[in-house]
Amino acid sequence: MRLRLTFLFLPLFMLSGLGQSDFTLSQVPKEDLRWLSLGEDHGLSAQNYFQQTFRAYGLSSPDDVRLLSTKADRYGWTHHRFQQLHRGVPVEGSVYLLHERGGQVQKANGQLIPSPELATEPRISPEREVELSLAYHPA
Repeated sequence: MRLRLTFLFLPLFMLSGLGQSDFTLSQVPKEDLRWLSLGEDHGLSAQNYFQQTFRAYGLSSPDDVRLLSTKADRYGWTHHRFQQLHRGVPVEGSVYLLHERGGQVQKANGQLIPSPELATEPRISPEREVELSLAYHPA
């Protein structure tokens, strides 16, 4: 139980300087970025969160995040769901949620994959794809 509490509160201590203008997550271990409790007064909204934290997640220029949905609940929270893209292609299983209250992100959780080295151009032509599909499943 003590070990579990240590891992639960460790990110909170590491993020204690969030109220400062030089916001950074670079000191937080990558595995702790899956669930963050940021607190208040850090100035990060859902609109600027990834601009400020992109590199801490190991993301680079071919990567992007796209807002999938925004939902407000009856408790005053707004939940934003983002999909990671790599060169415009959605990265399967890579979704991140930002939980905002009072215009500031207070909690964040999910999975982002650090700049995957994946080819996004097809290896075969559309014609060859149809040909192979028909050979496998004759119509």
